[in-house]
Amino acid sequence: MSFEPKVIKNAKDHKEAKDKIKELLGQDLDYDSKDYQLLQVLAVLVEDYEKKTIDLGVLDPIEAIKLRMREKGLKQRDLVPYIGSPEAVSEVLNRKRNLTFDMMKAFNEILDIPLDVFFNYQEDEIPDSREALESKIPLQELIKKGWITCQGSVRNAKKKTRELLDSFFSNKAHFDFAYSQGGTYKRQLVRKGSNIDEVSLATWIYMVLKIASGVKAPRVYSESLLTDKAIGNLKGFSIEPNGPKLAQEHLLKLGIVLVILPHLKKTHIDGAALKMPDNGTPVIALTLRYDRIDNFWFCLFHELAHIRKHLQDNRIIAENLDVIDYKDDVEIEADSLARSWLIPQEEWEEFYENGDYSPAAVVDFAEKIGIHPAIVAGRIRHQTQNWMILSRMVGHNEVRKLFSDEYYKML
Repeated sequence: MSFEPKVIKNAKDHKEAKDKIKELLGQDLDYDSKDYQLLQVLAVLVEDYEKKTIDLGVLDPIEAIKLRMREKGLKQRDLVPYIGSPEAVSEVLNRKRNLTFDMMKAFNEILDIPLDVFFNYQEDEIPDSREALESKIPLQELIKKGWITCQGSVRNAKKKTRELLDSFFSNKAHFDFAYSQGGTYKRQLVRKGSNIDEVSLATWIYMVLKIASGVKAPRVYSESLLTDKAIGNLKGFSIEPNGPKLAQEHLLKLGIVLVILPHLKKTHIDGAALKMPDNGTPVIALTLRYDRIDNFWFCLFHELAHIRKHLQDNRIIAENLDVIDYKDDVEIEADSLARSWLIPQEEWEEFYENGDYSPAAVVDFAEKIGIHPAIVAGRIRHQTQNWMILSRMVGHNEVRKLFSDEYYKML
């Protein structure tokens, strides 16, 4: 007996249609068969009925999200552009991360879940993951660097580990932003070496947040402030003896905080770009792992490219810029922007193809385009992969001393 599809008006019709769908799904149907067409029609009728009659308001918000995902045929990866990372999506759906208002708005828009579903949302009691991290935090290194203050011996510090960490990790919002539950670093690291210690890296990120929160920008950052003129002015500071410090001041006037913080062992990080979780202030953090003028300016402009292009969500981009065998579009774009901002591509190609990389030619070209010769020398060394040439022109030992208060007291 053939099954005639009809508009679903009640629970009985709904059950019959779903039973038929289940039966058809168990068959090996040809795409052009009548039964396959019937399956498609029934699926539309059932979805339409459920949208009109199933009250999402009586569902737990997480269950409502899962229901809508099933209805729309969405996978967890489909939510990543809206939530921030695969880890964040997984943690929300597994109740290991609480919903934020921005997440609720996103689910309202992409899953058609009414906002009133979330009105009675109760945050889950998620265990404090600091306890799980105790054995992984590089406590001795933090004490040695002065990031954690401890009176007495290292043995005494070990006895007071919980107390010291509770004091250090006093800002829960910053802690949650830098670490995931259970101690696994949660944000997107698009360019890193293979031997990164994730917990040490997250601890470094937490310290960046701690320092940046104590810096007040004179204005709120807006994308409209980061104009080509503003970037050109920033580049112009490179020719000044205290150019890196002037760049820090210039960025702050644009609402961007530049933090100088040495890396922790087993992280090998050059820099990071992120937005403060509480107010959205953009932050660039540089480690000055290589104390060279060329490295400072390229790292700075690389992270600035991330702020301009890639921080629309809550990701943290932390990176080891030594890594060159990567294929990530975000990193390729950031590299390209940094290079073109520092040296216009047409002028670079003309200079590079000429083949004269003598110190005199480097100085002349740098003066012509208004940048420090070290930037040109560094670009030549990188593009030729010849690290033996122009080594005296890249500005060794010229940057850290400008940030002695920030750098050496944290070393």
